[in-house]
Amino acid sequence: MSKKRVLCLLTIPMIALILFLGLSFFLSPITFYGWAISTFGEKPPKPTITLAEFPFEIVYTVNDEVFTIKDTYVCEFDGYTVSGSDLKNVRSWKGFVKSTGEAYITVLEGGTRGEEDAWRVFLSVGSPMYYMNDPTYQQSGAPLPQWHVDGISKWGEEYTSYSHSHIFVQKDGGFHLKIVSHQFSEPIENTFE
Repeated sequence: MSKKRVLCLLTIPMIALILFLGLSFFLSPITFYGWAISTFGEKPPKPTITLAEFPFEIVYTVNDEVFTIKDTYVCEFDGYTVSGSDLKNVRSWKGFVKSTGEAYITVLEGGTRGEEDAWRVFLSVGSPMYYMNDPTYQQSGAPLPQWHVDGISKWGEEYTSYSHSHIFVQKDGGFHLKIVSHQFSEPIENTFE
């Protein structure tokens, strides 16, 4: 193989790498800066307890029919991520309902999943930061179950009432959902070192 060809084979990848890094730095300084912070920046202390389970119970009605959910919310430390607001490393948590592996509890759904007509109403049971007693958790007090909607226009005529305890969905004939009661576990005693 000629020297010219070897030089060309080595030079092209080097130029591509330099262009990639240069473009990343100039076209997306926040992304580059975020990567640098996540890689080299100071990280907050790691929790002593990184995984815990929290039993809960929610009683709710759909058009006056009563339903009870008894399950467990699993919370786990998920490393660190860069905060979008102040570009510093923060603890990352993941939480999911044990029986489903989902972050939320789907209560109603309609349409065809994955299609434009799909919609669902679901409940959340709080933040993993609350249950794991992360000192950076901003909300005061215990969590409340919260109704959420997906695929339903909040400002259209598809639902008219929406609060933490009630929602009225005007899809497929209409549904009135109401939280009757809830019991959540207390947060753990956790330390961060």
